[in-house]
Amino acid sequence: MSLRLDAAGSLQQQIFRALRSDIGAGRIVAGSKLPASRTLASELHVSRNTIVAAYEQLCAEGYAETRPGAGTFVAEIVAEIVAAIVAAIASGVVAETQVEAVDEIAESIIQPRWSEFSKRLDKVSDHLVFRHSRQRMRYDFFYGEPGYADLPIAQWARIIGKTARNLTESQLGYAPTGGLVELRTALSQYLQRARGVRCDPSQVMIVQGAQEAIELVTRAFVDLAALAVIEEPHYRGFERCLRAAGANIIAVPVDDAGLQTDSLLEVEGARVAYITPSHQFPGGSVLSLARRMALLDWAAKNQTVIVEDDYDGEFRYESRPIASMQSLDRSGSVIYVGTASKILFPSLRLGWMVLPKALLPTFQRLKALSDTNCSTLEQLAFTEFVVGGHLERHIHKVRKKHLRRRAALLETLDSQLHDQAEVIGTSAGIHILLRLKKIPFEKMTEVIQKAAGQSVGIYPANPYYMNPPSYVELLLGYASLEPKQIRTGVRRLARVIREISG
Repeated sequence: MSLRLDAAGSLQQQIFRALRSDIGAGRIVAGSKLPASRTLASELHVSRNTIVAAYEQLCAEGYAETRPGAGTFVAEIVAEIVAAIVAAIASGVVAETQVEAVDEIAESIIQPRWSEFSKRLDKVSDHLVFRHSRQRMRYDFFYGEPGYADLPIAQWARIIGKTARNLTESQLGYAPTGGLVELRTALSQYLQRARGVRCDPSQVMIVQGAQEAIELVTRAFVDLAALAVIEEPHYRGFERCLRAAGANIIAVPVDDAGLQTDSLLEVEGARVAYITPSHQFPGGSVLSLARRMALLDWAAKNQTVIVEDDYDGEFRYESRPIASMQSLDRSGSVIYVGTASKILFPSLRLGWMVLPKALLPTFQRLKALSDTNCSTLEQLAFTEFVVGGHLERHIHKVRKKHLRRRAALLETLDSQLHDQAEVIGTSAGIHILLRLKKIPFEKMTEVIQKAAGQSVGIYPANPYYMNPPSYVELLLGYASLEPKQIRTGVRRLARVIREISG
């Protein structure tokens, strides 16, 4: 017998794969007897035990069967597999050159009957891919992540270690679906102090980041063709969930005072509205008090649920952080969503929802279907981090650093691009929006590539629009850069902008 070994792994694994491939390709027919283990071992110059192990694996996976006193035979069911392969080749579904192993052929032949939801996913672009594949620059104005060098990692590591060592037997089992009562209590008190949120611990639900909260809300309220409101521009995590659900999306423009609530007067029957009132993403505006009240009034009249995504509301520089919109809600219209991703780090995967009490039973069931519960270890550690005052001390410390970084960014942009660019969204958060009206959108790639040539990483805001502007807009994050780096990076970027805009 002539077998093609691939030199990957042990000899037993190579022989098993070679035999499986020949069986799948029909070169060894169903019902035929395989060579005696001693004979094949002699031909391949390997030990008999190696052949025996390969045969045993074939039998274990159903490609062969042992007949007492007769030997090892190719299983009869393989004839059906080979017939399917031949038919697939004849119909053009699979090329003959693809016929190497049964597993690969099965993947090529099977045509899953996708749900309509899954089919819609094909049309939902995933803007998060670049986060993992992007090339980091020396002067990288990446947005949406904290400054990792600022994190109290040593403090967090001590708390995690202590928590892990003290885990009780009961804490090793499944945790409550809505989150540990210790963390829900700590967060309800923190949110009341820091964000003005009105709630008790029973209203707090722990989730795996804000994105899970958004997806849970979408599943709870959005049917096929249901109306939903988002900001324009907007966080793509809202839009992706809504498109996957098959919603009819209404994108309402924002300006310096946030969502233009006058545009909602003719909108009736919307199930849900997703907004970022404390620091609009990506534009950076803060929703004015008058518009907050108008939005709440509209929601109450239309029985529309408002999702308040407070992704970085702790970082405000020109005054104290503005209280949450949930604090103004008197009709039970607002679901407040927060996350540890910006105030600590994204991989922690801890977020929270504050739900009106009438919604709690349904969301408990939704969460249970989704993932039962979040990690107990991280919940316990984060509880101590909050109760011990470490979180608020960290936020206070980082806010001061961000204030210096923001000042360096704004001062340098003003001196370098005073007449070339408009700077938007400077009062809060950890990024600003740079509007370049003199550079047409078609030159976006050129701007990014030339900036990269100067070791400057910049990122377009245009993908966050349903109807992008005709000019270039950039998002410049500053949380991970020191003032000196920011000044150098902006000067290099300014040279590129002046060159392209003429």
